[in-house]
Amino acid sequence: MSNIKAALLPAACLYMLAASPLHAETLPPRNECAADPAYFAFEQQLRQAVAERNPAQLLALVDTSIKSSFGGDDGIEEFRTSWQLDKAETSPIWLELERILALGCAKKDGYAALPYMFAHMPDRYDAFSSFVATGTNIVMREGPSRDARAVARLDWDIMTQVDDGEATSEDWVKVSSTVNHNVGYVHKSLLRSPIDYRLIVQPVDGVLKIVTFVAGD
Repeated sequence: MSNIKAALLPAACLYMLAASPLHAETLPPRNECAADPAYFAFEQQLRQAVAERNPAQLLALVDTSIKSSFGGDDGIEEFRTSWQLDKAETSPIWLELERILALGCAKKDGYAALPYMFAHMPDRYDAFSSFVATGTNIVMREGPSRDARAVARLDWDIMTQVDDGEATSEDWVKVSSTVNHNVGYVHKSLLRSPIDYRLIVQPVDGVLKIVTFVAGD
């Protein structure tokens, strides 16, 4: 299988290819790309483009045939338009990239995947109903409110969504921790799905480029 085809595999297939971390119930971010000079340099260029809100610098890192949706048009012009890169300061892509860059990098055979969790989520977890608590000391609460009693503290726990028919706030997700099996509510801003936005970087004609930037499966 070519590197390009491997990079574009659906999320479920990538999980099967990925080796499970040592402690499967938590998934803290790691930067496996830092040890590779080429990928490290690419990451620094990407960080600079994001920090400066510089569309030209970002687009220079993007492959002309980038995949940026499922079922839609691909290519750099569609990427530019869909992310409103003509509005440099207000494009929503900067916040998405900031979140991704804060969550590590996985180095695979011939490509890199950001965030780290995308390539290392154990395949026994369903991609559509699992989350990772994105930080340490995150509070799980008894109800969908910041005033609700704390049930547990989470440190990069892998969570599974609980669908018991109870009505809940759109800002909160009812989840069960795979570490201690506590059940409670976590604010959705503190959770990330493994199939949320991710980017794939790999060589194109010998030059590292972003070849995929998508969410979903």
